Amino acid sequence: MIKKMSRKIPNFVQLFVLLLLTFYYLWQHINLRAPIFDMLRELLPALLIVIAVVVLVARKKLFAGHTVLFITAYMNPGKAAIMTLLGFNFQTMEFNNEIVLSTVIYAVIFIYMILMILSYLLNDSLSNSNHKGKVVALILASLIFINFANNIGISFFFALALFASLAFGAQVSSLLIVLAILIDLPFQIIDYIMNSSLLDQSLGYFIFSFIGVVLIFVNIKYLFKYKS
Repeated sequence: MIKKMSRKIPNFVQLFVLLLLTFYYLWQHINLRAPIFDMLRELLPALLIVIAVVVLVARKKLFAGHTVLFITAYMNPGKAAIMTLLGFNFQTMEFNNEIVLSTVIYAVIFIYMILMILSYLLNDSLSNSNHKGKVVALILASLIFINFANNIGISFFFALALFASLAFGAQVSSLLIVLAILIDLPFQIIDYIMNSSLLDQSLGYFIFSFIGVVLIFVNIKYLFKYKS
């Protein structure tokens, strides 16, 4: 279903949505009430990102355009929005932070862009072999999860090793590096259970723990299925 998304949505619709999100990002950085120096300081980086995305769109590089805009404009606010929506505390029976309209907007944008990027990666036309695109998509999904999971960190050297491995086409090695980052999650869950503190965690923790365990098993599956 995700794989077909970039094919099912007409290119002109993808183009329109991408440009809409691009200029929405720019509009968010226009502050006419600020002094001219502060306004330019905030506006110019956003404007350069917008120009970069527009250039990619003009060259019909929609996958690259989605990726650049997501990483530079919507990854962090989208993450914050998702974490707010999942911040329901079972002890207090209420959300940890107030939910406003912008929270929902950023969450929807985040989910849409993630699905589009994964769809492009899963598309056969992006790689010479079908499984290569799937492995890259799996690694990307794992990195997105790691970015969300506050209790799982990734050091600069782990990230460097991972991208170097991907650059050289060593898929098995890349999967092993991802597993090295994720593998601590089951131990954390067991530790919470042993210390009777599992129910103190938020709704987001349970959802991300489930996703993390699934990603561990899927990474192991692909580890044995594909050769480096």
